Amino acid sequence: MKLSEVVKTTFDSLRSRLVGLEKSVETLEKKAQKSLAQVQTRFGGATSQIEHAFAGIGKQFQGFVTFASRSEVQALAAKVDELAEKVDKLARGERLRPASRKPEAA
Repeated sequence: MKLSEVVKTTFDSLRSRLVGLEKSVETLEKKAQKSLAQVQTRFGGATSQIEHAFAGIGKQFQGFVTFASRSEVQALAAKVDELAEKVDKLARGERLRPASRKPEAA
């Protein structure tokens, strides 16, 4: 077999593989666009639900905070700090220990 025939055969083989690869890329691109559209649809609905939920929570707290005394706000802030600390511990994988639990005397 001549060198020119080997090069031509190899080149033709590579060309056909490239065409197949281009078709595969087009197919994957279409699938990705379809998946992206589905995800956007799901998150679009979730976003509006979250916004609605936060609006409702805001209205509930607005009445409480408007008439709350300074000591009530400080107590609420302390509870929020305590909960934030517990969430941080859980996020780090630590176990929570109840603060109200006292060791028993023997």
